[in-house]
Amino acid sequence: MALDHIIKHSCRFNIKNPQHKKVNEVLVNLNPEVCKSKSQFLIDAAEYYIDHFGKEAFVERLTDDSPYVTKSELQNIEDKMLTKAIMTAKDEVIRLLGGTLAGVAATKQIVVQSEPVQMEESKEEYDEVISDYALSCMGMEE
Repeated sequence: MALDHIIKHSCRFNIKNPQHKKVNEVLVNLNPEVCKSKSQFLIDAAEYYIDHFGKEAFVERLTDDSPYVTKSELQNIEDKMLTKAIMTAKDEVIRLLGGTLAGVAATKQIVVQSEPVQMEESKEEYDEVISDYALSCMGMEE
């Protein structure tokens, strides 16, 4: 079973460096009644150092001047886009459904303005040839 809440850091000691040698000797000979683990000892020492010298002295300040986009910024952008797309889709479905339920066409109608067409008044004339042809097509010859 993997422990997702555990973070590991490694530390190298150079025995030729007196400072490294001193810390290594303490870690190797650590009294288990005083400190239960080497990890806790190092955590306590680092915390003491941070508390007495200030976190700001050790932590690099991130600025927005970087021309690069971070993974978290990309994730935020993706989340915003996804949320916007979902809301737009919901609004469109509601609009279409509302239009359908109201009996209104969901598509926008394009209104074309044109001049009204004047219909010429036709004089009714009786054309015997056309009349005979129409009656023959209908099977009702005179």
